[in-house]
Amino acid sequence: MHIRLGYPIHDLTKELVIEVPEAGIFGGQALERLTLSPYKEFPLVRKIKLFVSMDDESEVAETDETDEVVETDKVVEANEIVKPDLQTIKANVCAFVQRVIEMAPMLREISVELDNNYDVDEITTPHFGFLVMQLAQLVSRFEYGDHGNTFILTKFPIEGVCNLVSIKCRFEVDDNQFTILARQNATTLEHLSLESIPETIISSLVQSSEGHSVVYPHLQTLKLCAYSNTGRLLLPVFPGAALFPKLESLVLPNFYPFGDDLLFRGNSATLKHLVLRFSHDLVTLLRRYKIFTATSHPMLHFVKVSYYDGLVSDTFADADECMLFSLSVGSRAPVREIHGAASIEDPAKALEMIGNHADIQVLKLTRIRLGLKDIISLVGSLPLLSDLHTQKPSLDSELVVTTYDGLPESVCKAYGQVGRRFRCWFIDYYGFRDHWDVVLCVLLLALVCPNFDCAATPPREHTGFMKQMEDTIALDAFKEYAPRLRRLLF
Repeated sequence: MHIRLGYPIHDLTKELVIEVPEAGIFGGQALERLTLSPYKEFPLVRKIKLFVSMDDESEVAETDETDEVVETDKVVEANEIVKPDLQTIKANVCAFVQRVIEMAPMLREISVELDNNYDVDEITTPHFGFLVMQLAQLVSRFEYGDHGNTFILTKFPIEGVCNLVSIKCRFEVDDNQFTILARQNATTLEHLSLESIPETIISSLVQSSEGHSVVYPHLQTLKLCAYSNTGRLLLPVFPGAALFPKLESLVLPNFYPFGDDLLFRGNSATLKHLVLRFSHDLVTLLRRYKIFTATSHPMLHFVKVSYYDGLVSDTFADADECMLFSLSVGSRAPVREIHGAASIEDPAKALEMIGNHADIQVLKLTRIRLGLKDIISLVGSLPLLSDLHTQKPSLDSELVVTTYDGLPESVCKAYGQVGRRFRCWFIDYYGFRDHWDVVLCVLLLALVCPNFDCAATPPREHTGFMKQMEDTIALDAFKEYAPRLRRLLF
């Protein structure tokens, strides 16, 4: 059996990573090892990351001749593993948890994670749930991740887990135990992150089993990575009730899960950070409830938006509507990142919509094809822009030439230097045998953007693209600028 401490450990250690096989916990060997050096008391440790791994069956078959403490790399080894009975498992779990308390008397946060190969059986399954919830009772901040394993189906004994201020969990099946855990701690929670939460149970986060609304009076950050099998927003829930009155950060990277303004009620004065994936339905909903007005959300200072049209349609009009609305939100707060679309038929309209928002740092335009002049203009109008994602650029008419002689000089003279924060250009294109037009745009952009040093293409195009760029930089027309341009080759 191996127990591994992930960091160099000493009396000043504040965060501890422990990797331990599940049989070591349930069989008692982990407890024995935790009583040995280097597993002493850590008076300043406030967080433990417990990574539970599978045992190597080849080791299980070995004898116990190597039952000894090995200090190298902070690994303790023992090779005896015996399958205990249910009563012994429970006793060993309680003893292991007690030892954790003794090791880290100042413990405030614990993270429990399983490796990808974890496969629990009918004996250990219920007691792993018991272990998880016993650990959760020790702390105020609790994280759990199961990497797609099945033991989440087990009903955890969560009744005694109270007073948590932070919960971070990932769903793999339609099981509402973690939403019940959140409700049970609603009065103390400050941070809640639920990933891959199914649409079928998301309403249980705000509605008790008796049908009453659940208020989270102190919740400051909420992240819901919800997914939907039906593509429909949930019906309105508790009209008028402010369930998240102190919310400061709202992160919804997939879709907005409710059919009304539930997540925005009562927190317009506190909301500072917003991440939304816009759809036609969401834009319609936000306008209907007048969520963002000229005087609302005075504290909002960070907005990241992306676009998804799949809930209703996939039209350019919807994409433009989403962008216009998201940028209107940004009229009261800096839109730092835009991941989405603009009308492929009117690049000028897209540039006009975006160009007045100087706070944009990351911009992804997946449906628009710009010329080099448009790209230089865009980078120049967004002084904080660092990353740009576009389709394969189109060649402006003046770039369609038979010789490159004098072209670098004319571009430098025409545009000077722009975009001092601009670093990376991600270019989506496939199936082009000749990369010269993309390479030409990249090199000319690099001449006017002094810190631009990363041009990324799809993997299948990378080799040909880099070869073409190296050959082009070697031409006489670019010889004067070669030292500067060669940064793009690394």
